[in-house]
Amino acid sequence: MTLLVDMKGIEKRFPGAITQNPVGIGYETVKAAVMAAKGETLPKVIDTGFYYYDKSNIDDPKIAAVLYN
Repeated sequence: MTLLVDMKGIEKRFPGAITQNPVGIGYETVKAAVMAAKGETLPKVIDTGFYYYDKSNIDDPKIAAVLYN
């Protein structure tokens, strides 16, 4: 289930939220593909990162870049 939160909702209804890091997902995917192509052992879990945001940092460019409008 995907929850789309309007940005004003962060200030009024939610103390904060977590979003995925799409750049981290892409980076770690390519890194794992290169490792696999070289025959290297891949880790069982690959942490692609996330961002926590709330009303104090929602306007940060790093956070805003990964949120849907």
